[in-house]
Amino acid sequence: MRVLIVLALCGACAFAKPVPTAVTDLAVDGDVTTAHVGAMQVIVRKTPGKAQASIHLYIKGGARNWTAEDAGVEALGLAVAVRGGAHGIDADELQNRLSAAGASLSGGAGAQYSTIASTTLLPGFDVAFDAVAQAFLDPILPELYFDVFKRGFGGNLEEEDASPRGSESKLTTLMMMRNTPFANRPNGEITTIAHLQFADVARHLAKIREASRLVLVVVGDVDPAKILEQTRTTYAGLKDGDYKDEPIKGPHYDSPGLATKVAKLANGAPLPTNFVFAGFSGPGWHDPDVGAATVAMHLLQEREFEEVRTKRNLSYAPGAGFSANANFGVSNLSVSAVDVNTTMKVMFDTAKSLRDVPVEQKDLDATKAVFATSFLMQGDTTDGQASMLGTFQIVAGDWRLSRTLPGKLGSVTASDVAAFAKKYFANPQMVVVGDPTKVDPRVLKEL
Repeated sequence: MRVLIVLALCGACAFAKPVPTAVTDLAVDGDVTTAHVGAMQVIVRKTPGKAQASIHLYIKGGARNWTAEDAGVEALGLAVAVRGGAHGIDADELQNRLSAAGASLSGGAGAQYSTIASTTLLPGFDVAFDAVAQAFLDPILPELYFDVFKRGFGGNLEEEDASPRGSESKLTTLMMMRNTPFANRPNGEITTIAHLQFADVARHLAKIREASRLVLVVVGDVDPAKILEQTRTTYAGLKDGDYKDEPIKGPHYDSPGLATKVAKLANGAPLPTNFVFAGFSGPGWHDPDVGAATVAMHLLQEREFEEVRTKRNLSYAPGAGFSANANFGVSNLSVSAVDVNTTMKVMFDTAKSLRDVPVEQKDLDATKAVFATSFLMQGDTTDGQASMLGTFQIVAGDWRLSRTLPGKLGSVTASDVAAFAKKYFANPQMVVVGDPTKVDPRVLKEL
């Protein structure tokens, strides 16, 4: 009798399904519904009449999730996970189902978060929703796919090192993000990818498989109540975990810096131009200066184009930009130029004009209008909206910025722009790829 009872109990365990997690913190704000399913945050935006829907599963952590020794492990793991199929459905069948549903499936790692995402025609929504979930929860991870993707990652990194533009991008990250986790790039380095083994990837994906790391964003002509129920059922049994967003201290630049790399044409001849990046510190999303930084760098982009290209024809495409995470940001100038010293002096002088010469109101208004238009255009698609909702929630802590950011920037004044420039335009960190002998380090003192 005792044996029969034990067998009966074990049989019940074998066939029992995980109990769906409770939905808490339910709130409706216009067309957006938010809630938690266990420790997982869910954001649903209903867009009536849209033929497509987008499903983005965000995995928090980014560069916090790996080290200098295993950089690339998350990107490689997710690449295999989204392509290799899930238990109960092999890779070929998965692709057939997605194609029939008019759905895509992709995955990738970033410095601040990683994603598994799908955009689908509405009739294929359930197929896409399950594909995203299973790629995270229960991927097959075929070793054959691991070997193929590992070679692909290594090949891409070799191409990056051989490309002047790629070398500039890599050297810029290492220069600007030194002494921070963000120096460990999401796609890794040639050496770290070469050392990764299949077991490393499987172990890493298991480590990040917890609800406290997740933000699920769904945008489309969908019923939020149904999405929450699907999430409860599909992610039932996923452990909550105890992930917390620990702040990362930004880099500090005490003095100007210069990093260079020699690059030549395939035939060994010198490059006809040099690729240049000059960056300096900036505010993070939790800093009150972030609005002024956004407006100032958009305004500076317009001015750099006029001064460098239109007036002097020193470069085809000079640029200026600003990017930020929760705690710190980076402002930058970029250009490809034959005469690095003359070009950078013009670019630095143009930047200093924001500090020393009050911006006219008409220029300020025009810049804000251009930003608002481009910002709204990013939300034309369900995929763009899902990207903005998830990014603002994770990086800035408030998905509502996807609605309100242009309005918040409307209050930025000319004095705010000048104050930003005075505070942050100092100690530029410059990267030059091409012919370093053409660079006079004294140009760094122009800013």
